[in-house]
Amino acid sequence: MRREKDARKVFCGTLAQNEVLTFTIADNLELGHRLNLRVNALEGNDERKIDVVPGPKPNQYVLPLTSTRVGLLVLQIFHGEEQIDESPLRVQVVYRTCPTKQIPNEDGTCRCEDATFSMFGRCRRATCYVG
Repeated sequence: MRREKDARKVFCGTLAQNEVLTFTIADNLELGHRLNLRVNALEGNDERKIDVVPGPKPNQYVLPLTSTRVGLLVLQIFHGEEQIDESPLRVQVVYRTCPTKQIPNEDGTCRCEDATFSMFGRCRRATCYVG
């Protein structure tokens, strides 16, 4: 029987844009080759599949996550056609940290903040220069 829980308030991790957060999945029943994991990532109205790879130890699997979209990332983890008890997992995606005078945009690329421009690889204040 599947446990009902209020997953609306629990986050399993925080991920900055374009960084990698890794979950390790343990096969406690030692199913080995019979373990059939499938992971769906839901971001807003978009859904994508995430590959689960063998981990460093027997009966371990690694789930590497990355995202550019700030907000909630919901992970549905299935064994065969059945969602596992710990699923769904919720990950909060936050803006990445950028160098001074830069801010991240929607895809996680750092750009010069408002009222500045890029010159010689640095963000400069937009002012009048008279030569």
